[in-house]
Amino acid sequence: MTRISRKKIILSGMGTIVALLIMPVLVLQLLNWDKHRELVAQALGHFLDREVEIAEFLDLQLWPTTRLEVKGLRIASPDESFLKPLLSISDASIEIALTPLLSGLMVVNDFQVKDSVVSLQTNAEGVKNWIFEEEGHASPDASPEIFTFILNQMQVSNTKLHYLSEYRRINQDLWLQTFDIKATGRGEENRQVAVEGRLNNEPLQIDGSVTVLGSDTVAMSLDLSLGSASGTVRGDVSDLLNGGNANLSLDFSSSDAAQTAKLLMPRLSSRSSEMLAGSATGSASLKGRLDNSIRLENIVIDLEADLLNLNANGELDLFSQDSSVLLPSTELAVSVITSNLQPLVQAFGGELLFSGPARAEGILLGSLNDFRVENIELAATSEFVQLEGKGRLEKLGSPEGPSFDLSAKLKTSQIGSALLAYDLKLPIDGSAEASVRVTGMSRDLMVEDINIKLFSPTLRFSASGKIGPMGENAQYDLFFDADTKNLGMLTEFYGFDLPKNFESIATGRLVGGKHDLYLDGLAVGLRSKKTLLQATGSIGPLGKSAVFKMPFETRTTELSQLLEFFGVDSPISAEVSAKGIVTGTKRDLSIEGLTVDARNNIGRVGLSGALGLSGSQSDQDLAMEVMIPDLSKLQPFVSYPLGDYSGIRLNAGAEVKRENGRVRLNHISGILSGKGIRVGRFSGQLPDVKNLRTGSLAVDLEVDHLGRLGQSLGLSSDTLVPGRLSISVTGSSKEDAPFLVRVDGRTDSMELSMSGKLTSLDATSDLELKSWFSVTDAQDLANLFQVDLPIDGPLKMQIGIVRDKKIDSKSLETDIQVEVNEIRASADGRLSWPLQVGSYLNARIETSSIKNLGRWLPGDYLDPGPLLIDGKLIYLPSDEHQADFSARLGNNDLTGTIRVKADLMDRFYGQKELVTPFALTGSFQSSRLNLMEIFPAPVKSEPTVTPRKGFDAVAPASGSNPKKGDSIEKSNRKQKTGRKKESQEPLFSAEPFVLDWLDSVNVDLEFGAAEFISRSARSENLNATIKIEDKI
Repeated sequence: MTRISRKKIILSGMGTIVALLIMPVLVLQLLNWDKHRELVAQALGHFLDREVEIAEFLDLQLWPTTRLEVKGLRIASPDESFLKPLLSISDASIEIALTPLLSGLMVVNDFQVKDSVVSLQTNAEGVKNWIFEEEGHASPDASPEIFTFILNQMQVSNTKLHYLSEYRRINQDLWLQTFDIKATGRGEENRQVAVEGRLNNEPLQIDGSVTVLGSDTVAMSLDLSLGSASGTVRGDVSDLLNGGNANLSLDFSSSDAAQTAKLLMPRLSSRSSEMLAGSATGSASLKGRLDNSIRLENIVIDLEADLLNLNANGELDLFSQDSSVLLPSTELAVSVITSNLQPLVQAFGGELLFSGPARAEGILLGSLNDFRVENIELAATSEFVQLEGKGRLEKLGSPEGPSFDLSAKLKTSQIGSALLAYDLKLPIDGSAEASVRVTGMSRDLMVEDINIKLFSPTLRFSASGKIGPMGENAQYDLFFDADTKNLGMLTEFYGFDLPKNFESIATGRLVGGKHDLYLDGLAVGLRSKKTLLQATGSIGPLGKSAVFKMPFETRTTELSQLLEFFGVDSPISAEVSAKGIVTGTKRDLSIEGLTVDARNNIGRVGLSGALGLSGSQSDQDLAMEVMIPDLSKLQPFVSYPLGDYSGIRLNAGAEVKRENGRVRLNHISGILSGKGIRVGRFSGQLPDVKNLRTGSLAVDLEVDHLGRLGQSLGLSSDTLVPGRLSISVTGSSKEDAPFLVRVDGRTDSMELSMSGKLTSLDATSDLELKSWFSVTDAQDLANLFQVDLPIDGPLKMQIGIVRDKKIDSKSLETDIQVEVNEIRASADGRLSWPLQVGSYLNARIETSSIKNLGRWLPGDYLDPGPLLIDGKLIYLPSDEHQADFSARLGNNDLTGTIRVKADLMDRFYGQKELVTPFALTGSFQSSRLNLMEIFPAPVKSEPTVTPRKGFDAVAPASGSNPKKGDSIEKSNRKQKTGRKKESQEPLFSAEPFVLDWLDSVNVDLEFGAAEFISRSARSENLNATIKIEDKI
């Protein structure tokens, strides 16, 4: 019993143990997992510390084959900073052989995934949604996996894999249409791999095989095709149970490297794509542990693009044990060659006035976020320029941009040709050197140690300084120095003429922001043998609105030569010095504090004030001073003789103002001084220098001797005649308004006053002048002008002159009145010079006795009474001239008309010889003409005969009354006796009468007198005719 009972107890215990082991399996096998999928999801979520959802279906089978099937599985990302959940599976299943598990081998017979989405994401803080344990939480002593995995078959279809990094440029999108792995052959170690899908929208295809070698080594041979690229993967991965140790050989080629690069970096910039446009090949070895220290070794990359050829070799560390950052370590030797550096620089947004081949070498080091290029060496050449550079680049690929430390040198031995090749024209040739250092981050780039030098026979230029940080707010700080021995050659090239012998020196500093640049500390000098200009100051900000502030000084010893170069002819040469401050903008430029001093052997001119040069600042406000110590030295510049004014000094001043484009002279004033001048001053103004009629001038002059200043006018210098003279000319701003002229002169014995109007100052202007002149003794006037005047005693004259250009610009309307020696004479008419048809003159002479005219008339005259003569001379057509006159002398009268036909003016001007004689025609009439009352009796040469007693020698004058007491009869008897006696004297003189003058005169004159009396005859109703023709 005891044995039986013990045996039963053992069997019962074993049965209980088996029951206890089988019961959970049976429970798991028979349990409806779909009803409890939410609990499973919660448990799984608690384990993963994520939100897990099984939305559609869950089933688990343990026997005879362990199989898990799930539909609608979703595993969320850690938090809301991620855009998408980590995993979304529409349908997935896995079958695992149960028996091999007892030996530690997990054999996956079948693994299928359909319509799934995997989103691997990294947020802005660098947290990754596929990491389930925080760093440091994993136990360093964790035991290795207890199972060895064998995958017999896998089918993945319509599955999307998104990789979203914090660096958007490396984001990836992979769509797997099919991904199949299946065992092939009899052995269980061979697997066939086939992948078909799209990577970043480019077709992807992988075909190959994977072979299991031993317990933990896999050998693979894969062919890959991706877009325009293709490649192979050959090698093995060992130590799979401990994370895997790779030893793979990679080869690829691409007919479009830019497109391939975009597959790996979808947000590749357009300029990088342009640089990579071409074909590329590459090879590398992938080695290291897949979990923490994988790297690419023996990298060889060759790129043949339109812009450049690139060769790189070296290695990359894909993962580091100390960092999970992609591509943490790189060491690639890179060589770049381009046939034309300019478009390559332009592709990166730069500007380079350089075209030609270039070569660059360097070593690429660092990680994706912190690449750097060490030992950069750059060399480029063009037809005229050589470029060399070296340095390093850091932090390539970082969000802040790369960091630069580059030095470059540029040389040329043909600067003129080099600049011309880039459309920069300068009339120079020579050599140039430039060096620069570029440092800093891309957003804070500094261009330092700038050093530029240019050497040529005509120009030397150097500059040094720095620019930065580059960008819109770049700050410039450049010192420059330039000089040329032939400034005229440079300016002539740009259409601005300067003397060829001008030398120029300029130094300064370019400082300020890119849009706020100033030329500061400027010092500019221009010099030639006879001219010097120096200027200092600043200009800025540069541009259309640049403000100038430049004090300057200039001096020249040959003003005429300097002006000649600017197309200004000046007969005056002078030594000129000037200084001032150029201020304002280019459009509103002016010179403040201007002082100019010009002097030569003639005199001195000074200017001071402000001068506008352009725009609204073109106004000027200048004070002008003129000093001429000897007016006669102006003779070479005027046609009027100035010899009389030797020793006369002129000091004058005026305000020169320009407003609204009009220049005016205000407060003109001056003083004349010197030997013989007691007082000399003048004043005036000229509101518009382009319109002289707007001006006015007043002159006051008092001299010791008028002849001192007027010998050219015929004044005598021998007779001392002190005098005063005042002249005023007043204009108007109205175009039709005339000048008002007034002249007043006075000496001890003479006075002159003239006033009137002139429409202009030329010789044919309209005028209306009236003058009055008087002298206490006419001989004073004769002495002053050194002429013989048959006048003495007081003389008074009034003259009026009028010219109206609307009627005749060559004619003058005159009105003259003269009083001298009891003679009153007047004349008026229209006179022209030369005489022309229509000219006429009315004249009148009146005196108490003909004897007053004795100085102008031949012979002796009696005094029959007052004399009155009226006459009119008219210039008629066909060279005819008519004179009408009437005269009365005492009781005698004579009137008549005479016509003269002759080419008088042509003969006067010497244009014709006297071919035809003068033709005189006319008639004379007199009511009474008694020559005995006018002319005295002739003086006889023979002895005088005593007249008979009782007879008078001469009859009483006609019209005289008989003496008191005489009878009328006695008087008549005496007259008859007188007539009888007179008739006894010869009618004509015995002297020969010369008639040669008749050769040139034809005469046809008629004479009629109601009563004619002479010493030889007496006639009443006398008619006579005188004709002379052809000397007869």
